[in-house]
Amino acid sequence: MDLGDFKSWLAGLDVGVNPTIHVNGHHYPQAVISVDFGQPLRSAKLSQEQSADLIVYMRRATSDVMGRDSNVRVSYDHQHGVYWTSV
Repeated sequence: MDLGDFKSWLAGLDVGVNPTIHVNGHHYPQAVISVDFGQPLRSAKLSQEQSADLIVYMRRATSDVMGRDSNVRVSYDHQHGVYWTSV
């Protein structure tokens, strides 16, 4: 998977913010990939379908970064609007 596809998908979410992708622990030391929405998503909430798609994209990107299929966990920090993956 190309991170460019992931970035394009994020840009098309239309949630009122421009999320950014970070690789290798930008927000959390154990994070492989993190997606920062820059604010809590209370006012710009993701639909269930968008949330499920985000998790799929994050798991694929993490497996690509790791260079292997892994048991990837996706977590979310509600206070700061950051999703991240760990293995």
